[in-house]
Amino acid sequence: MGTEHVLTVNCAESPGIVHAITGYLLEHDCDIIDTKHFGDRQAQQFFMRVHFAAGNKDFSTEDLRRDFEPLADEWAMNWQLEPDGRKR
Repeated sequence: MGTEHVLTVNCAESPGIVHAITGYLLEHDCDIIDTKHFGDRQAQQFFMRVHFAAGNKDFSTEDLRRDFEPLADEWAMNWQLEPDGRKR
């Protein structure tokens, strides 16, 4: 597996968000290591954090960001995608 990354997202709560994000990761041959998500029903906001390893394809962090942007725009997401810098 490739470089590990962390994606954080928040947007308006709506059905299909988890499917859209995990589908994006699947399309990019990524392996989800850990994910946490929840919806704040009062605020009608959705929050997600995904720790994943880039797949065997040669996607750089910039490639992953560029390819995620249309999905983020479609769902009006506030998001950040960064390499995971934690030492193991």
